[in-house]
Amino acid sequence: MSESDDDDLKRAIAMSLAEGEGMNCQNSKDTPAANFNKGLAGLDRATMERERLQRLNARSGNGNTTSHNEPGRKRQRSISPPPTSRPSKVARVVHTEGPTSSSAPSRTRSIQHGGSAALQHPNGKLFKTWAFKQARDGNEIKIEEVFEKNTLEMALLSSFQYDLAWLFTKFNTQKTRFHFVVHENKMPQGMVKSGPTGAKAEQTEKRPSLVDELQSLGPNVKAYAPTEGRCMHSKLMLLVHPTKLRVVVPSANLVPYDWGEDGIMENTVWLIDLPRRDVSADSSSFESTHFLDELKFFLGKQRLPLSVLTGLNKFDWSATKPYAFVHTVAGHSYRSDMARTGLTGLSSAVRQLGLTSTKTEVDMCASSVGALSSAQVLNLHAAAQGDFHVQVPESGKATTLPQGSDRDPLSSKFRLYFPTYDYVAGSPGGVGSGGTIWFSKEYYERQEFPSYIFREFKSTRPHLLSHCKMLFVRGISAPPTTATTFTSSMSTFFNKDKKEEQKPKEPAAPAEQVAYIYAGSANCSKSAWGNVSIDRAASSAHRGEAKIFCENWECGVLIPVLGPGLKEKYNTAKYGAGHRLLNDNQGDDNKATSEQQAAGVSSRAAGKIKPVVDEDETESEDEGVDAPAAATTTKKIKLPEWDVFRPIIDGPFHYPAENFGTKEPWYVKQHHPAYKRGGGRPTSAGEE
Repeated sequence: MSESDDDDLKRAIAMSLAEGEGMNCQNSKDTPAANFNKGLAGLDRATMERERLQRLNARSGNGNTTSHNEPGRKRQRSISPPPTSRPSKVARVVHTEGPTSSSAPSRTRSIQHGGSAALQHPNGKLFKTWAFKQARDGNEIKIEEVFEKNTLEMALLSSFQYDLAWLFTKFNTQKTRFHFVVHENKMPQGMVKSGPTGAKAEQTEKRPSLVDELQSLGPNVKAYAPTEGRCMHSKLMLLVHPTKLRVVVPSANLVPYDWGEDGIMENTVWLIDLPRRDVSADSSSFESTHFLDELKFFLGKQRLPLSVLTGLNKFDWSATKPYAFVHTVAGHSYRSDMARTGLTGLSSAVRQLGLTSTKTEVDMCASSVGALSSAQVLNLHAAAQGDFHVQVPESGKATTLPQGSDRDPLSSKFRLYFPTYDYVAGSPGGVGSGGTIWFSKEYYERQEFPSYIFREFKSTRPHLLSHCKMLFVRGISAPPTTATTFTSSMSTFFNKDKKEEQKPKEPAAPAEQVAYIYAGSANCSKSAWGNVSIDRAASSAHRGEAKIFCENWECGVLIPVLGPGLKEKYNTAKYGAGHRLLNDNQGDDNKATSEQQAAGVSSRAAGKIKPVVDEDETESEDEGVDAPAAATTTKKIKLPEWDVFRPIIDGPFHYPAENFGTKEPWYVKQHHPAYKRGGGRPTSAGEE
């Protein structure tokens, strides 16, 4: 994907935010701009807005401060590269106050935020973002409730987009230290980039980088822009309080639109509260988890300071044992690193949690879809069932590509939920609000594009648009197909007759239902999950080795729902993660037995879960199991129904859903008003 493609995406996003129906801009008065470099202690929304207008006017050659919602200003924003990730992209939302009793349905239960550093979610919980004018039932969360600003000491924040003036109103900036991980345009400043066909070339603005602008705010602000890859798309947050660390994995950017303040868009937020360890505890007694190991690996690749990574050891991570941190590291990854990230990392996480499966059904929702092929979707499906792993020999050099064993047609095994044009047009913001939902008509009309996987996205909350990126996976348990290390086939051949060295086959474990959820930032594209290949570059030190190449930085969390040994895994984690996987005491009708909750199933859902009658029945016996042993365990196991997910999250889309048929998908360049006016340019790819 080219740099111009990235500009197209950011243009559409900014236009959507600025011009969506129902969105208003505030007028600004003619007042002198304050010093932008006074530090966070002096920051307030009005000051940053005045400074924003001064910078915009200086860049446009206009010395007078004018209202930024004038028609001329709006037109200028629609035809020039938008400052989508800088402090200048502010104050587009006027209704920053929450819904009142007269303007929105009342909440069904009180939700505290901002004043407590208690372990509110010691077991981990998946939320939907709050949305203006939508009723609340305790499974939605506002950004203020995530931050708990009154006790927040340090915040590590990651986002593809920032609205800094809005964001800083959510913090006590005088007592909080900040680390920002940002997306920075890689185009050298001041260079000329080509405009649309027949249009005059544009000169890029000479301005400080976002990193420089952020760090100019004061000594308590640090910023980092990863150098690898095209797009810093991760939304990870680490929030340090006096008694806990809150780990947050959202799909939302740090802009008001994504956090529901317009009542148009919804996202997901997974978070967990981890207690601070006793300061007198011996450092040698610290116990890491697979979750923490992968988190440190990811942050290390982003070149965050060692102090940030070692600081994580001050907290107790045992409650993360049931989960997996799944990431995409931008750039090329080889050998053991390859097995940890992107598609191969997803597969490794599934295997590590014992959730490998067959007969696997995958339902995915995404806000951006790339130029897919059936082969790419097959690879994603294989990874989701833990069957896309890397074989690493003793030499450490992997020379064979991952290859899933189940290569059946995907027409009924993989479904992708995406909105139609009619759905976006009928949303509260209309077609002007669809700029962050990205798909190209060019892709859809390609002969090799797997259009048969598409299903209509319809939100479980009245007509909200979705920025969620999720996988809902169901299957029948299966042992991992191959170990991550192997001996040569020649060695196997010469030793095949040595009976004494052959280990007897152990009886296969009884088959069980498997289900899990992925929630994070990764869309349905090669940019997000990576592409595996053999390095053929003559000058490469890894010539002949397998590699994965990823354009984006992404992260998410894998949440087990059903699977072998799941109860035991949860029971070993402190705070009973498996006993309250979903709801923190939300009523008698949601209380379940410990066994049901250990599997992630409430009593309400458990009554609905019935085996799906399917032609592909899987019996628990295996070809390698002796007949007597198999006879004692024979039991037909069928896929769990969709209702198994409802205790974790209801939606965000209705299931089942219809095929598109003759309905047209939402195409941002054909349907968004900004592109209809000629503000866009042709691209070869547009996904985040």
